[in-house]
Amino acid sequence: MISLIAAVNEDYVLAKNGEIPWRCREDLLFFKKMTINKTVVMGRKTYETLKKPLPDRLNIVLTKNKQEIKNSEIVIVSSIEESMECFEKYNFGDKEMFVIGGLFVYNQFLEKNLVDKIFLNVIKNNKVEIDDNCLIFNPDISDFDLYNQEDNDFFTTFEYNRK
Repeated sequence: MISLIAAVNEDYVLAKNGEIPWRCREDLLFFKKMTINKTVVMGRKTYETLKKPLPDRLNIVLTKNKQEIKNSEIVIVSSIEESMECFEKYNFGDKEMFVIGGLFVYNQFLEKNLVDKIFLNVIKNNKVEIDDNCLIFNPDISDFDLYNQEDNDFFTTFEYNRK
């Protein structure tokens, strides 16, 4: 199973100037709970913002140039297909792979209809001035059904399953 996990604000801003424009401990705890002991796949820029591999997960980094990253703790791939092969080969923990960003990687997995489930946290009360430095992630969910919606003081989680 391939799940996509993302957090955006109420205007669907995913990032600004290459960074997450909010600090929400509860969202980070949700992310950890969902992805621990699972496989995570991310783009090079997302990996660089993390500064190190996420612990207790198989970290797959998607990049056009495999020579850009030198770290024996991650698996470096150059295509979505190669990331899928690694996921099958290493079979780390649960049989679920999480796509964790960035925008380009999210869109590639969605465009290829590889995503089975979407977990979208909409962070509350976090206005960001929208400009050319913002990445907007408002996925087309027409092929998905809303399965669950949970609300707390910090964010609302929308869980979608492919129809």
